[in-house]
Amino acid sequence: MSNNEKNQLLDQALEWQAPGDKDWLFGLFKGCEKYFDVEYSGLENLDISKPVLFVSSHSLFSITDLLVFSGIWRQTGTLVRGLGDRLHYKVPVWRSMVRHLGVVLGDQTIAQGLLESGQSVLVFPGGAREVMKKRYEIHNLVWKKRTGFIRLAINAGVPIVPISVYGGDKVMDIVVDADDYKQTWLGKLAARTGILDDYWRGADELPPIAKGIGWTVLPKPQKVYVSYGKPIHFDGVATDDPAALMQAREKVSSEINRMMNEAKERDQSNAQPLWRRLMSNI
Repeated sequence: MSNNEKNQLLDQALEWQAPGDKDWLFGLFKGCEKYFDVEYSGLENLDISKPVLFVSSHSLFSITDLLVFSGIWRQTGTLVRGLGDRLHYKVPVWRSMVRHLGVVLGDQTIAQGLLESGQSVLVFPGGAREVMKKRYEIHNLVWKKRTGFIRLAINAGVPIVPISVYGGDKVMDIVVDADDYKQTWLGKLAARTGILDDYWRGADELPPIAKGIGWTVLPKPQKVYVSYGKPIHFDGVATDDPAALMQAREKVSSEINRMMNEAKERDQSNAQPLWRRLMSNI
């Protein structure tokens, strides 16, 4: 994408106005909160009087990620600007929806422009890969070696607020994941033809086959915990020092994992209603 195209997208992003028909949006947030019996923690850390970069873990298929936006909305009254994968803009109808909600293309130029204009931004560093998890990656961060969000925060001069989502990976049960698929004759054939490399990055982003309640695609009413950490500042970190960027990234990921573990402990000690337990175990 050329710089001119990026600047055009930035101009469009800056012109965006929050939906005027907020009743339906509040209803959507409230419905998701009730269905997943969400428990928020750290809402007191949400101060967006100055721009911040929210950095969150992804849930399987992004099903419960809306709760991250909802918590920020509940505390601040602001619909935070999310960064989206290019895939969002290839799906008719859906792309109109994400644009309506203020989601912009995940690009450094666009994101930095929003932050410098005084708006806060939300990014999921794991991207599509973290959404398409494998069995052994449930409730784990799948960020590879990505440090772009650290560079973004430093260049824009804003702190990072880490966010963890626990429980979102349990609303669906993975039946077949990318590793399973690659072992089948069809998967091996697809690998030889190069289709996997062309469309799914070597099956790295191949969607798993999963089921919700029973054998339906209706998500299980699993309780979800969304935790917001304290702002982390990275003053003095050089953006041209890969080791320093990775060390800064580990500071963010460690905090998210810590909050994830705390949520896991709370979940194990919380007694859920019988109907919710039954529906979550079908």
